[in-house]
This record gives sequence, C-alpha cells and structure tokens, in this order.
Amino acid sequence: MSIFMLFPLLLLGDGHIIPIPPRPPGPKPLYIDIKSQHAEVKIVEGVAAVEIEEVFYNPHDMRIEGEYIFPIPEGASLSDFSMWVNGKEVKGEILRSDEARRRYLEIVRRRRDPALLEYYNRDMFRCRIFPIEPHGEVRVKIGYEQVLKKKGDMYEFRYPLKINSLTEHPMESFSLHATIEASWDIKNVFSPTHSIDVVPKDKNKVEVAIEENNIRPNSDVIFYYSASREEFDMSLLTYRKGKDGYFLLSLSGGYISEDRENKAIIFVLDRSGSMRGKKIEQAKEALEFMVNSLNKGDEFAIITFSTDVEVLGDGLMGWRDREKALSGIRDINAGGGTNIEGALLRAAELANKVEKLPVYVVFLTDGEPTVGERNPERLKDKIKKEWENGRLFVFGVGYDVNTELLELLTGEFRGRGEYVTPDEDLEIVLSSFFSSIQTPVLTDVEIDYGKIKVKKVHPEQPGDLFAGSSITIAGMYENPGKTTITVRGKRKGREVVYEERFEFPGESEEYAFVPRVWARRRIGYLLSQIKRYGESRELVDEVTELGKRFGIVTPYTSYLITDEEERRLYAPGVFRAEKGEGAVRIMKDVAFAKRAITGTPQRREVKVIGEKTFYMKGEVWVDTEYKEGMKEKRIELWSREYEKFMESHPELVPYLALGKVIVVWKGVAYRFE
Repeated sequence: MSIFMLFPLLLLGDGHIIPIPPRPPGPKPLYIDIKSQHAEVKIVEGVAAVEIEEVFYNPHDMRIEGEYIFPIPEGASLSDFSMWVNGKEVKGEILRSDEARRRYLEIVRRRRDPALLEYYNRDMFRCRIFPIEPHGEVRVKIGYEQVLKKKGDMYEFRYPLKINSLTEHPMESFSLHATIEASWDIKNVFSPTHSIDVVPKDKNKVEVAIEENNIRPNSDVIFYYSASREEFDMSLLTYRKGKDGYFLLSLSGGYISEDRENKAIIFVLDRSGSMRGKKIEQAKEALEFMVNSLNKGDEFAIITFSTDVEVLGDGLMGWRDREKALSGIRDINAGGGTNIEGALLRAAELANKVEKLPVYVVFLTDGEPTVGERNPERLKDKIKKEWENGRLFVFGVGYDVNTELLELLTGEFRGRGEYVTPDEDLEIVLSSFFSSIQTPVLTDVEIDYGKIKVKKVHPEQPGDLFAGSSITIAGMYENPGKTTITVRGKRKGREVVYEERFEFPGESEEYAFVPRVWARRRIGYLLSQIKRYGESRELVDEVTELGKRFGIVTPYTSYLITDEEERRLYAPGVFRAEKGEGAVRIMKDVAFAKRAITGTPQRREVKVIGEKTFYMKGEVWVDTEYKEGMKEKRIELWSREYEKFMESHPELVPYLALGKVIVVWKGVAYRFE
C-alpha cells in the first residue's frame, strides 16, 4: 500500500494488492507483503509529478491472483494515470466515489479486515494482477500529476502511508525524495508527521528526503513549504474546536544579499582526558569547518579547556585570522580535568568586548565539572554575574554529561541545548548547527499578537532568525478575531518592524496536527522546568494529562510503552538522575520536543487519526477521550448495525479502520468489538 500525500500542496498516492481468495476460501485472509516502496516527486510552481515504485512479495506456497487498488488523491489529474507491472504497461479502471465506496465495503466484508475503511470516501483506480507466483515478486509502478492545495503562501503535500493492517510483515524499505522548485524563494519547509531531511540547493530549489527501514508506518507523510519573494514572511496555521484554539506562527528569513548582519561566535571546546580519541578528532574537524565557513565581517574566538583554560590566538579574531586559528586547532590534544567555570567565565569576558554584533557562544563538553565550582546552581550564578552579552548553545556529548547543569545554562543564557549520543557523528551535528546560524536576518525577535490573547506560547523567547531558516511558535489563543501581528527585531543595531493581518478563527478543523505540535512543545517545556526546579504536583499532572491525551510518551506516561526495556529507560527515577544513558536520552527527546514541528511521534502503541488519538489496551484501541463510567453503546463488528453506523456516520469511518476500537463521539463511547 503506497499512499502518497503531499503538503497544502495536496498529494496522495497509495496502492496495495488485495489477494483474491481461492475457492474454497481458506480460514483466514491472504496477505501480500510490501518489500519496498520508493516515491519520487517533482514539484514545480505548485504542481507535483509523482512516480511510485513498489515491490510486492507473495509469501505463500501457491500462485495468487490479486486486485491492485489505488485510492485516488483529491485533485489528481486522472487522465495522467499510468501503471506498469513487471515492466509492462497495464490498463485499469477508475471507480468514482459511490462505486468505489461499494468496492471498498465488499473487500472489507469479504476479508473481515477494516483497514481499507481509511479510504472509504475516495475514488479508486484498480486493476487485476495475475499471476503472482509462490514466493515471487511483483514490481508495480504508477505515476500521475496533481495540483497542490495552497493557503496563502503555504503549500501542502500528502503521501498516505498507513499499511499496518494490510500486511503481515514490516516493509523492508521506504524512501521518498521530493524536489521543490519555484520562481520565488522557497522557505519554511517542515513536516508535522515525520523527521525529514531538507537540503537547500539554492534559494529557488530544495530537496526533501525520508528513508526508513523495517517499518510498520501508522501515519501518512505530510509536509509544507512556502514560496515568497519577500525577505521576511509570516504564515499562520490554526485549529479551534470548542473553547480551545491552537496556532502555529512561522517566521521565515530570506536570503538577504545586501545589508547583511554579521556575527561574533565564540567556540568553547572541552579537551579533558575523557575527550580522547574519536570525540576530540570529530570536534576538531567540526571546528575547522566552522572557521572555514565564517562570513567576511564575522568575529570569532576559540577557547579550549581541561584543567586549565587557553585562548587560541589573540582572543577575538577576524576573517583574515582563519589560517592562524586552523593551525591552532590542529595542535589541540586531550588530557586533564574539566574546568567548566573557568572556560565559561573566559567566554563571558570575550563576549562582553563585542560591540554591535550579535554574539553566539558554542560550548561543547562530555562531562561534568571536576575543577573549580562543581555545584550546578552555584556555577550558573557565578557565570551569570559576569555574563552581559550573547546566547549560549550547549552540546553535551555522551552519557556522562550533567544534564541538570546543561538545562540550567541554556535556560539562563537564552540559548538551547543539544545532546549528542555515542552513536552520532559529532562533526555532522556541529557542522549542521553552524550552517543553520550562518547569517542572522533578525536578532532579539519580539512578537505582538494585537487583539488576540495568547497563552502557553513556546518558545517563550523566539530568539534570532537566520537566512534560509524559520522560527515556529506554537501556542493557544482565547478570543477569535482578526488582528495585526507585529514582529520587531534588530539588524545592524537598527530596529526593524514587520506587520501582517491574520484571522484567528472561531472554528477551524483543517489542521488537526496543530494541537499535537503545541502539546509536544508544551511537554518539552514542562519537563525542562521539572529538571531545573524539581517536581511539583501541578507540573507532573499537566505532563501526565497532555501525554495521555495526545499519546506522547513521557517519564510520567511510560505505561503507553509495551517494550519493557524502553519502559525502564523512561522511568521517572531515570529522568531525575543527573547523568547516565537514560537521563541523556530523555533530555535529548526534551530538547527536540521544545522546538519540534512534528506532532505525536510514531509508536506501535499509539495511533493518530485526524484530531483523535488512540492507545492500545489489550486488543482494543481506546480513544484518549474515553473515561470509565461514561455512556456506552456496543456495536458488533460486521453486523448490520455496524454497516448502518458507517452509512449514517461517514465522518467516523476512518476510526473504524482500527478494528476493535472505542470511539468517543458527542459524549457517547461507541465500543466496536
């Protein structure tokens, strides 16, 4: 089943082979496995050309006849559909919605498998495939074109990928590669459903990639992008049902060729004995990359520390001093203790000397203090007394870093923390980070929402905006209405102001992922507060409620995890520890969640369908809105009442694709078993 959906550019490509049962039929349905699926997408000026190639495998000892079905994307150009089976072009037929609905129901009844109800209201392309030899493969290729859905400057692309119930075994490999081209600058490429690699080729061309192996995907791929000629853009996505309103506000920076802001960057590198070997070599290579990537007007300094603290060169240096700096980097060797206090005090001293430029301090360590002040709270206070200028970006390497100290430092000095685990390449992590902060567009960003009252906004301080990147703010709003959003910031010491009119609607259900992105940000913030200040009843209760409601695993909702080893890793006691594998992995998740633009991460135990979240309890999927004692109505699967329910409630049919499920609707819990 290859489902292909694209951004508000909207694309959907999903094909699957349904085996036609032998006569007489066996005791249970036959399944065909998907070995691999590759989607190649080319989007030019909002029109997507999609080509999907799938390899199916017959795991049975007999020859099988199959029916290939493909739920047709909304807005696809049907005349451009083409299909090849094992290299030969084949003809199929298009079934319009009413006829397609009857065919979906026929298959569902026959197989007693509700998975296809996901596509109940969609047109269908179908064709017969024969023979599928025992333990043989069938290669299917399908292509079509589609105009993407657009809202403002934002396009949406969707690729349906929910195949859990249609195969017995995981998909061995899945990949999606998309090339986006536009006449205007492409900005703000993000996915609320998946972790995607975004590679800008130039300001008018971007590549997007996803690669996964041995997966049972339970979420369609969705991603968005915007295209604009402006040097600065705002876009707003909202969701409101009932009294709670949620929003995502994105600020995008263009590629400014003139009047560009330069920066001062201070590198602080741990060279203590524990950094010996691969870590120090990767750190040095990353440092060389960053020095070579400096802009001509940038200033920089390099501080290394072990038991003592050293400053390379003459303190603050300019672009012309790069060779001197690179020579010093090559001579760095690891050995000695860890003097974090001395290193950060020296960084504060240099930062305070910088005039007019924004200052970024990049601090890397793999341990905890062994020289100077060792208490995290007192160490933070000592640095705070001397710190007047700059943002602090902290990279904790390995499992021995003091997570409490790192959270205190990033929280106090307007930066962010990154945790690099032993299985990651430190050079790649650092180089990617530096590329993202290469050119500031707007510093010290402030946002005024005008007449709209917002709350629980994350991040609380937007920070700085860089060329070719974006800042995404997630929050809640109370009162609907039209307003002017004002963004203020600085460029080259001057105040810059941008304004744009937006509407925060009283009812809007189009972007159901928005509350989930907000919830993940909110949980990240709350867990960070717990790490810094300790547990309180209010914080723990809010994390627990949000985790259950949105299906997000936290140290306080680890019951959502069925894997015993993973559940141990997420235990509250592990989270409260200062260091160790469990503490670092949880804080790595927290650091990501605080700036996430994806909603509920995919898990076997959690399913997200539209606005609803379900978790597995025994053999039944349970709506997170369900509460013991509420009014219930039982409906037997496959009964006449079941089919009547689908006919009278087509909006609920996608939830029934889960099979045994409890769905809460208008205060009633419908139990389908």
